[in-house]
Amino acid sequence: MKNINIPSGHPSFELKTLVVALNQNSGRPFIVFERNMNELDIIETHETNFHNSDREGGVNRGSEQHNKEHNEKVFLNYFVQHVRDFDAKEKFDRIILIAPQEMKNDLHEKLEKHIADKTEIIPGNFYKSEPLEILEKIRKS
Repeated sequence: MKNINIPSGHPSFELKTLVVALNQNSGRPFIVFERNMNELDIIETHETNFHNSDREGGVNRGSEQHNKEHNEKVFLNYFVQHVRDFDAKEKFDRIILIAPQEMKNDLHEKLEKHIADKTEIIPGNFYKSEPLEILEKIRKS
């Protein structure tokens, strides 16, 4: 776990908040409270960690799109379960998910009501961004 002190000029979080920057098959979670931001282990499942190819070793374009959609569905199911379990343990007041636009609706539909009620989904791809850049994205949304 990497601890980051949030400098003045960046938003302070009065509520214990889970922030996750997502891409199609993994998430970078942070617990943010007051002026502290703790980066946690990456959320990913090995069920989606394989290459999309046909038997000859080349890429089969038809199955590539199918596999991408399947992988996103598998990851989202895994991710939502992970968030639910983590929230039960940590009791977050607020959850902020930054996800690619094409994942936003599926993600919202999969969240249980008690999680969805305290969750804000911000469209964007900030998975590779520095932690303070992620906070800036939240502040500007």
